[in-house]
Amino acid sequence: MNKKVLNKIITFIVVSIIMFIIMYLMYGKYKTKLYNDVEKDIKNDANTYALILNKEFNNDEILIETTSEIIGYMIEDGIEDINSSKMELIKGIFETGNNGNNIIDSMYFVDSSSGLGMDASGIFNMYNKEVDLRKRDWYIKAVKLNNVYTSDVYEDINSNNYCFTISAPVFNNDRLIGVLACDIFFQEIIDYEEFISKSNLYKSYIFTADGKTVINNKFAFIDSIYNNKKDENYSFYVGDSWKLIYVPEKAKLNTMIRSSLVFFSAIGIVIALIIILIINALIGKYYFRDKISKLGTKYKLFNDISMKYINCEWKNILYVRLDNIQKVKNNLGNEVTDEVVRKYSKILIDFFDCKDNIYHTKYDEFLVLIDNEDSKRVEILVNDILNKFKNNEYFFSEDTLNVTPIFSLIKYNNKQILNFRASLSRTQEAIDKMNFGNEKYVYFSYNDIVKKSSINENKLIYLRKAIKEDRLIPFYQPILDIKQKQIKKYEVLMRIKDEEKFLAPYPYILIAEEYNFIDRIDLIILDKALKYKREIDIEDEIVFSFNLSVKVLNNSNYLKTAVEIIDSYKIKHESIIFEITETQDSNDIEIFKNMIEEYRKLGFKISIDDFGTGFSAIYYLKKISADYLKIDGSFIKDINDNEENYYLVKSIVNMAKAFNLKVVAEYVESEEILKTLEKLEIEYAQGYFVDKPQNHIKL
Repeated sequence: MNKKVLNKIITFIVVSIIMFIIMYLMYGKYKTKLYNDVEKDIKNDANTYALILNKEFNNDEILIETTSEIIGYMIEDGIEDINSSKMELIKGIFETGNNGNNIIDSMYFVDSSSGLGMDASGIFNMYNKEVDLRKRDWYIKAVKLNNVYTSDVYEDINSNNYCFTISAPVFNNDRLIGVLACDIFFQEIIDYEEFISKSNLYKSYIFTADGKTVINNKFAFIDSIYNNKKDENYSFYVGDSWKLIYVPEKAKLNTMIRSSLVFFSAIGIVIALIIILIINALIGKYYFRDKISKLGTKYKLFNDISMKYINCEWKNILYVRLDNIQKVKNNLGNEVTDEVVRKYSKILIDFFDCKDNIYHTKYDEFLVLIDNEDSKRVEILVNDILNKFKNNEYFFSEDTLNVTPIFSLIKYNNKQILNFRASLSRTQEAIDKMNFGNEKYVYFSYNDIVKKSSINENKLIYLRKAIKEDRLIPFYQPILDIKQKQIKKYEVLMRIKDEEKFLAPYPYILIAEEYNFIDRIDLIILDKALKYKREIDIEDEIVFSFNLSVKVLNNSNYLKTAVEIIDSYKIKHESIIFEITETQDSNDIEIFKNMIEEYRKLGFKISIDDFGTGFSAIYYLKKISADYLKIDGSFIKDINDNEENYYLVKSIVNMAKAFNLKVVAEYVESEEILKTLEKLEIEYAQGYFVDKPQNHIKL
């Protein structure tokens, strides 16, 4: 199967799974919300109905109480002796009470003497049914309490339906003549409740106190609901001897839930497809395309290599680095930097005539996939590009920055191409560390990088072992005061003891900087040198000069520890010089300047080392407050044979005097060079003619 197709299938599956999870969570929330809404409606309906029932029952009690007083006034001896006009009047009162109330089924009077009853239809005789209403609980309790009374639930003898009775005693001139009562059937309550209910997603059921159903005949189902829901998960209105319970209609709810699951699933599939289309569009626009250069990113590079070059035996890839671009960014801002990037992008596209093979992998780096041509032909193209940008200068302050490309053509074999992510990272690291000098084009294979990396790893292991075995030794090279003809200053250098010989530090210093433990080495040498100074220089008259890389300079913890070591040996801070290499690593000149000021505030002296080989000279001197300037040895060693070097050194000396700096010249290897330095009024000289570095000082 085509890898591109496979990736799309995998993407669809992943997005679909994600959308399924999202939709399932949404479905779960919908389900929860549905149940919550039903429960909320139940509570609202129950509360509403409870208020209405309370009002109705209170009204019914008031109606019975006031009607009992009227009836007592109209019936003097018994209902058998009532004349026809009063009879009609009482029947009218009963009929009005029955018709004017939503839940009263029947209002009637029971005579205390005869046991006869009277309702809206007239007098009736319960003896025919062998029922004496005077023996009913509601009759006895009303008489006994001498007040309105609401009975427990009972079964009506006429309809065999459940009801309860509101009753009140009737008096005439304080003489009991009977009881006025009204029956309320639960079917009326249910009918009235259904009128109020807003939803068909739940039903109401009435239970007596013992849990038996009153309305509806679904005894088994109702009993289980009632018995398992005593924790008020369902809202209900409670009477004295009965309960009105609301129960969700689970069948209807489940139907709605199943429908919603189908809906959410369909929506999820549609959204998944839309998301995949959007992702593909965004990948093409942002992930695979750089927004500034409009060229492919490193991710597109990885994708293209995996598609196009999986079977190639070997491949040339041209790396194009923009020198000084970071300084342009720091000093002139992002807009100018972006313009530089766009400018180079266009030139590369024009020269290589294939935009699809050019990639913008980092802000200062382009990669070009070269057809397997020989390196000489590529070199011709490179020279054409360099000529195009020969005077590509950017101005800031008093100085200029010339942004020029540096080209590295790297050859990879098939295995290295297949694992190009790792190959790219390792290649970029190698180019970062490479010193191109005046070269603008180099050609080598990736195998060379691997080999060099292996050598570096061996050096790293050796250096760590030397530290562990305490084999780092300070050496001291004298610095001659040319005018006074005396030595009061020494540069402290590092050597590694290897049996009977001492190894030069340079390759190991680079390794320490690369793996970020150069500060540890500097502190070891500082401590050993100052311990020695304390032993031989009790008066603290000798000045020691220590090399300090920009990496260490930017480490505030180093300064704190260094001060503690210096103070522990009671060395004056002015007896210490820190030599800082003039280097383009100090990209942010303001941070560099501030750190140097921290050292100067503590009383330490600062020397600019290897001056003339690094950062822009005038700008560097103007920004950095220093005490000494050490001219790079490459200008000194042939000063008498190279007229250009002579005048260059002379101009550096004049510039140093303008900034009140004392000058140190290194690589002084002959008496003739020393005389020339004296003629140029250089203050200090250092080199093999003065003396070689030793592991002790000749006092």
